[in-house]
Amino acid sequence: MFRFSRLICLFAVGYFLFIYKVLADDVSAYGKKKFDDDCAPQSRLVTISIDYYDFDGVRQRGTIKTLDTISSSLKTAFNHLYVKKFPIYHADASLIPDGPISFDDTGSENLNNTASYACREITGGGLPSVHAYGAAIDINPRENPYIGFDETDNPDVRVVREIIPAEGWMYLTREQFREQKDEHKGIVDGVVDVFKQQGVLRWGGDWNNPIDYMHFEIYRDNAILFLTMDRNESVQYFNRYKAFYKSCQRAFPKEYRQRNFNDLSRAIAKKEYDLKPVDIYLDPTRGFYDLMSLATEAINNPMKEYCLFDTHTGSEQFESFRSDSNPAVSEIDALRAIK
Repeated sequence: MFRFSRLICLFAVGYFLFIYKVLADDVSAYGKKKFDDDCAPQSRLVTISIDYYDFDGVRQRGTIKTLDTISSSLKTAFNHLYVKKFPIYHADASLIPDGPISFDDTGSENLNNTASYACREITGGGLPSVHAYGAAIDINPRENPYIGFDETDNPDVRVVREIIPAEGWMYLTREQFREQKDEHKGIVDGVVDVFKQQGVLRWGGDWNNPIDYMHFEIYRDNAILFLTMDRNESVQYFNRYKAFYKSCQRAFPKEYRQRNFNDLSRAIAKKEYDLKPVDIYLDPTRGFYDLMSLATEAINNPMKEYCLFDTHTGSEQFESFRSDSNPAVSEIDALRAIK
């Protein structure tokens, strides 16, 4: 009897170790890891066709290469621009090579080409541009220039270092109509909300240094999350991401008109305190479905502490977002500080 019980125990232990190995191998084979390449793989990029009106009011057909996660939303945004008859000078994805290039090699700014994907570093170098993930888009670069500043001895004074493209100096005045001047066509200031409604929340025109009027992007941490996920998962999360923005916008219309908004990923990081969405997704005990559950809860309960981004020093909300009290949000903000 003792020998039989011992055999049963040995069998149970062996079976447990076998199952553990299978599960461990399965997790390893699944290959979930945080995306850390310099550029999005070509398998995750798609080329969309858009209709637009050029600066002469003539209907044109263009192409934009972008991340598959946001491609449908980006196409919807350009459909809205087409209905508004917002002019686009040119849009040709074939002008930008697939492989790594330098900022100066893109040519889009000098050709006034509206484009998304470009496997390059940020202006000034140092790390991948969000363009390299296919998660940013530049619109009419000449009419919406990039302006870089240098510091001076006076902390309140900056001097212009560069304007890209050089012809963009004519469009530093952001008025479409001026006395005895030609119309400034293709200025994006009036269509920023078109992109926000499609989840492209960050506009370079809101920055202090540099100011990058042409530039719209998905936050860097979200682009990395999308590329960590597979396409279907990333689309599902991005749909929740857009729904959260709209839910909060309905709850706090005045604040959202004033661009005091938060986004889903930062809200989840605040709620989970020391976990970012990508951490939850990669956690084998939680994963995609837990992340989606948190997203749905945030959408259905648009609370001020999650919908708004209060930066007033001393406020309860500001203190809760401080880097020394919320490491998950701090990591996200560190990524977002990169222009």
